[in-house]
Amino acid sequence: MSLLGEILSNLRWDRKAVSRSSQRFTVLTPAKIRPERVDGEWIDCMLENLSDGGASIHGRLDLKRREHIGLRMNLGFGHDIGVRARVVYASTGPGGTRSTYGVRFTDLAYADCQDLVAYLATRESASRQGVRIRTGP
Repeated sequence: MSLLGEILSNLRWDRKAVSRSSQRFTVLTPAKIRPERVDGEWIDCMLENLSDGGASIHGRLDLKRREHIGLRMNLGFGHDIGVRARVVYASTGPGGTRSTYGVRFTDLAYADCQDLVAYLATRESASRQGVRIRTGP
């Protein structure tokens, strides 16, 4: 289990209610992605959901399973959280207009890890109280 996973495991109140090893939270906020196979600019995408171990993103991207990427997301801390990740699934919508990718985090700086833990703890607390949190601009 990752350091982030160990920290968040202490925050979870009912893991049996969740079919995954970590709870996912819907975020629907803009993010940026850059495939590591190319030295290029960051590409806009949409972060759909987030957990301690990964995320689901949508965008007009050409990513393959097992590909390594950089992902930047702003979760309201006044700066982007940067993470390296690996694509674990890729699917394309009807007509190839929209693709969905599941990514697993592989490397996260300690300070960014702390920000992510704080953000997910806030989301979990709010979900217990039935409060909806808006992210993004």
